[in-house]
Amino acid sequence: MRNEHIDNFPRKPVISRFVAPWDTSGWYGVWPDLQPRSRLYTNSEAQVAQLPEKYRGVPYIRTYNSNAEGFDDKQEVDFYVEQDPVVYAALDDRCVPDFLEQFQDSGDVLTSTDGTVYRIFLRKYASGAQVHIPGFKGPYNHYIVFALPTSREYAEHHYDTAQVPVTLEPYQKRSYQWYFYETFNHLEDGTCPQDFCMDGTGGVRTYRSAPQRKYLYLGADARLYRKTQTTGKDVFETSFTAVYGESRLYVCGVVVHNAAGDPSSGTAAGIGKKHGWYVPDPDQTGSCSGTQRDLDQ
Repeated sequence: MRNEHIDNFPRKPVISRFVAPWDTSGWYGVWPDLQPRSRLYTNSEAQVAQLPEKYRGVPYIRTYNSNAEGFDDKQEVDFYVEQDPVVYAALDDRCVPDFLEQFQDSGDVLTSTDGTVYRIFLRKYASGAQVHIPGFKGPYNHYIVFALPTSREYAEHHYDTAQVPVTLEPYQKRSYQWYFYETFNHLEDGTCPQDFCMDGTGGVRTYRSAPQRKYLYLGADARLYRKTQTTGKDVFETSFTAVYGESRLYVCGVVVHNAAGDPSSGTAAGIGKKHGWYVPDPDQTGSCSGTQRDLDQ
């Protein structure tokens, strides 16, 4: 039995579900509390020098200013609004705002510590609307986008609530399973993993001491193989244990050695000519030497 009493809710955000351009790798993002001394860009030390009082404290989108790096790649911003806001775009005053569809000049300006003057343009949106501001070209700084709600009613509001008893379902304990074993858990004993071919003795088996786990067994001189198309950037990973004697495992042209009693060995190999390795042809693949036994023996 648990009683909880909620006497207020967090305020709604203005900017929501912001989607950064696909190739910007975190260089575009939403920041809170626009103020004098706030950084304008993620890759520049330029800060707000002067900002009209009414815009202070609002959330804003920090963009990447390619102009500061000597090239031109000013990309779009896309987000939703959860209140009825006015969305503002502060644009380098040397730039023609012909791409800002339905935006109007507010008459206000923002200035930065590097001396750039930004004209502030505005457009009203309804709650739930998607905002898309396209990128643009030219030897100018990128824009800065921020949003101001038309109503301040979202600030700390208290609601009438009631205490409701809640009965929680009993916790069901589950046994832990290691990912490498789970890879084969859906296969029948004695079978070969899908899309692979096998020569020699081997196949999927179940641990006698842990029936919920399965593993892939390869006997002496056995081989498991397949041909596949690669991009040149693929990585293949494997983990294996030698249960008797010494083993050599050939994986995508990489030889891994292990002896009984040693910790499990693993390897990660690049697949594709770009990395200097290739997908081995079954007729050219070396075979494993040594003797292996069932893991339960």
